[in-house]
Amino acid sequence: PEFPRTPNEDHRYIGQEYDLPSGSFSEDFHLYQFEWTDSLLVWSIDDVEFYRLTREEIEARTSYYPFDQPFYVILNLAIGGDFLGNQQPDESTPDRNEVIVDYVRIYQDTNKDPE
Repeated sequence: PEFPRTPNEDHRYIGQEYDLPSGSFSEDFHLYQFEWTDSLLVWSIDDVEFYRLTREEIEARTSYYPFDQPFYVILNLAIGGDFLGNQQPDESTPDRNEVIVDYVRIYQDTNKDPE
């Protein structure tokens, strides 16, 4: 995937789809993992790595690399956009969506000097 332009021309995004080997995400709890270092980003679901990006790969696509700076963590459910093309909601569209979170754990590498 490339970094398509967003409405704010100063920012770009990248993503990767992941399909469960069997079943659906709504059938059970799942472990979502994200490893973030100054030079590497790794995404996993249920201990299966499905995407990784190095700092060099990102810098080859854009001159902006913000991932060596402190960030806040946001956990949310974002619904919307143009994922269904031009389809409009109708009576068959579910009117309720939720994210049920059992727990959140954040680990910090204690071998690294805090900033």
